Amino acid sequence: KDRETIAQALLSFMGQEFHCGAILTVKGNHASGWHATLNGKPLLNFNQLSVALDQKSLICQVVDNKSYYIGAPQTTEQDIRLLQCFSNKVPETVMLVPLIIKNRLIGILYFQDEKELLEERISLAHQIAVRASMSFEILILRGKILIT
Repeated sequence: KDRETIAQALLSFMGQEFHCGAILTVKGNHASGWHATLNGKPLLNFNQLSVALDQKSLICQVVDNKSYYIGAPQTTEQDIRLLQCFSNKVPETVMLVPLIIKNRLIGILYFQDEKELLEERISLAHQIAVRASMSFEILILRGKILIT
């Protein structure tokens, strides 16, 4: 139906499968928090997060490489700002998966849970990211069709 419907479907999935999950949008030189879940419940004020892409961070690495990341989080200022949205404790492992439409990165899915669980579900997270990207692309195409 719209962007929010896609976001709510993603959050529902993330909340059921992972301890923490988030959707970030990428525009220009910034990644912004859009929606997040912690222990299956919406995380309020996540949309106030803004991460500069001209400074070293995992988010910047995913944007530059257009590829997923799974491993220990870095302790750069930008990464700490993201991690603190969920806890004051630095997690052992995080996973970031890009949302790509026509070779353009539009967002990032962020997952946080136990290392073994993240490693087991990397394929599932990638499939969800591909489906979400396709859903956003369908919205864009539908908008173009209705305009003309």
